[in-house]
Amino acid sequence: SGPSALRGTAYLVHVLRRSLRSHFCAKSAQGKPPLLWALTLWIVNEMNLILENTDQVKFFTNMKEVFLALGDICLDYDWYVSDIETNGYLESEDTWFTGEELLSLITKNDIQFIWSVFSAFEKGERIEIKESPYIYDNPDYWNGSDIKPQLSQAKFEIACWDSSATILVGLGDTMASKFIKAYPDTVDLVSVAR
Repeated sequence: SGPSALRGTAYLVHVLRRSLRSHFCAKSAQGKPPLLWALTLWIVNEMNLILENTDQVKFFTNMKEVFLALGDICLDYDWYVSDIETNGYLESEDTWFTGEELLSLITKNDIQFIWSVFSAFEKGERIEIKESPYIYDNPDYWNGSDIKPQLSQAKFEIACWDSSATILVGLGDTMASKFIKAYPDTVDLVSVAR
């Protein structure tokens, strides 16, 4: 402790800074990403998860519970919902919902989404949909690859699989951690590749 310890800390920071600067320059000259950039990509990594074969949920897929487990995020996004089959409350074409509209729908009704894909977009963002995301007979969820949301502009997607699983694609660390905390039986999607 004391001033000599601070001098030691300052010296260590100076050495690390010089070492990182030299690493950055060397890697840049080689055309390779520097360590800090590579670490940033690793830290910001998106996660693909699945919840199935559990008694932790009343039924698959209750979107009120899913949104709550992710941090009560329904109102934070606009949603494109596609490939829809429910227990009778909502049988419609693929459609856009504001967060408020979707929350109202799922709060007023006890909807079980048997098949559906929920694509999350920034509030107010509506894109032209050339090909709607689908879940029924979609092999990409099960082939073991590192999949991305089907609509490239979507922030993430939630897929309801045959009343027996909830699949989350492209989640950031915070939402993924909250979901896993709410449902500890959640696993990495790749681990259940068929």
